[in-house]
Amino acid sequence: MTRPRDIHDEFGDPEVMFLPLAAEPSDAWGTLDPGVVARRIPDFVHQLINQGQVGPTAMLELQTAADAGPITWVQLESPPDHDEAFDLMPPEVDVHAVVCGEVAPTEGGLSLEFHVFRAEEGDDYVTEKMGCILSMRDPVAGLLKLTRRLARSLSIPFNDPPRGMLTKNGRAFRHFLRGLDNAMLLSGDLEIALPKDRAALIRPFADALVTDPSFGLALRVANATMAIALHGARLDRETVRSFLDRCYSAQPYDGEACVAVAEQLSEMGDEDRAYAWLEHATHLDPPPWRGLESLGILKARRGDPDAARGLWERGLSVDGHPDFFSHLAQLSFAQERDDDAWSFIDRGLRRLRERTLRAAEWVDGDRGAGVLLECLQAHLAERQPPEFLAETLLSLRSMLSGEDRVSLGLCLVSCGERREARVELVGGMRALMDLWTRDRAVRAMLQIDVADFEERFAKATERSLRGRNPKPALAEFQLWLHLQPEFWPALYYSAIIKRRQCEEDEALDLFAAALEVSPNQPDILFEMAELFSRRDNPKRALELAERALRHRPTEPRLMEAKVRYLCELSRRSDARRVVTSAVNAGLDSAELRRLERSLRRD
Repeated sequence: MTRPRDIHDEFGDPEVMFLPLAAEPSDAWGTLDPGVVARRIPDFVHQLINQGQVGPTAMLELQTAADAGPITWVQLESPPDHDEAFDLMPPEVDVHAVVCGEVAPTEGGLSLEFHVFRAEEGDDYVTEKMGCILSMRDPVAGLLKLTRRLARSLSIPFNDPPRGMLTKNGRAFRHFLRGLDNAMLLSGDLEIALPKDRAALIRPFADALVTDPSFGLALRVANATMAIALHGARLDRETVRSFLDRCYSAQPYDGEACVAVAEQLSEMGDEDRAYAWLEHATHLDPPPWRGLESLGILKARRGDPDAARGLWERGLSVDGHPDFFSHLAQLSFAQERDDDAWSFIDRGLRRLRERTLRAAEWVDGDRGAGVLLECLQAHLAERQPPEFLAETLLSLRSMLSGEDRVSLGLCLVSCGERREARVELVGGMRALMDLWTRDRAVRAMLQIDVADFEERFAKATERSLRGRNPKPALAEFQLWLHLQPEFWPALYYSAIIKRRQCEEDEALDLFAAALEVSPNQPDILFEMAELFSRRDNPKRALELAERALRHRPTEPRLMEAKVRYLCELSRRSDARRVVTSAVNAGLDSAELRRLERSLRRD
């Protein structure tokens, strides 16, 4: 048997791995491609189990070895046995079961049999077989029954997909299988060569949707495929737009998929097309909550606040999430209807508490409180909170997690509830991965612990940059680092002082310590680059400048530094190319123009 490809997908941590089915070539297949059927039926079942997410199952793609000529799919003519199946598993995954089997054409359909191999203690294996006859008029019905049975056998929780996700049309399903096969080619995970007409690879999804507009999974997979292909430059934007226009003409029924498409179009900068998809989604029954929310945001942005308000009020009746109260509050504040705004915030916080206490009763209980609490933080900085607000916020103590808990703590700080705020901030920081949120939490803790912190911080930073006597500033920074070791600005400004005092070794150590706390912070990277340049290490300086530019690509001083370091490395042609591209792209400064003139004279 030909070995699997050397490079495998990021599988996550699957419990079960699916393999392509065995399928013998035969005239009985007719117009069906046995390879596509063999590969994509188990892929379809695996996706049903995972519900479109990373889950307990994964699909292993098999392709020929690079040294055996042009790379193609491996088509199994007979199912592997126990040992062969587990030998095919990538070394980085430790699965408990492998699902393989065989498929063959039969009169009016397909004969399908799964072989389930379980790993037991030692080298013993358990085998189970299960199969069915699939009608080509409605193959999904049989596959859904088989999936339920398989999930029970493997002790994997399984819920039937929501209405509007699958199809009862055999022709639409056959288009979809072809699309799934092509999606793997577009993913960039295989070494199989792509055809010249890459647009043809996504057409089967449109064909499936035109055949059956209720086939939501076709639109969902197509949209995800295009996002990956666009990112990897395997499809261009015009191809994607044209494809989506054809899908739109089918008037698909899956509202969630329509919203996902709108979000992708918005990211591509095509707001008008995104607007049309959202309009379509919100006229479906029931409308998706995200569609109501996003269309409301677009309507408000386009100067139609009444329409936005209507959509968000409708969202409250459809979904009831606190995010809608947040949008309504912001709109009311903008219209100087502060009493209404505070009422929406209070109702939203109470709804948030209700959803937290009764999370299992909500269909979409995993959405956080971030939008509402972020809105509240912004307005607490500008307005005196009403008396009832603190009590409502306090009722949420220890009910939230992670970033939401930090946001609650920040709101409590603004309401004067400093002791309770500290508890929430500390509890939230323990589970935080987001550096920006952590920085805000650290700063809020200092505001609680240090009297007049913001005023003292402003004076200390000014003294570090321009003051003649930096000792008081250094003392302040040391105090704050003692209280909050992750307060990287204290390390950064301490390093600035040391650099001004020509203590470059200490400055570099402090910058490096700041970078450990806040990786990829452009200001830190720039200062370190300048020090390395002064120390005749332009190579290291260039590395740091390029790293900073990845996070601030339009900052002139960073681009100026990169050009200078290239010149120091005697790479003047590269420097000329970089500075010309920057100026042509609209990045402008007196120093960049000077560098461009100087390099042009070479």
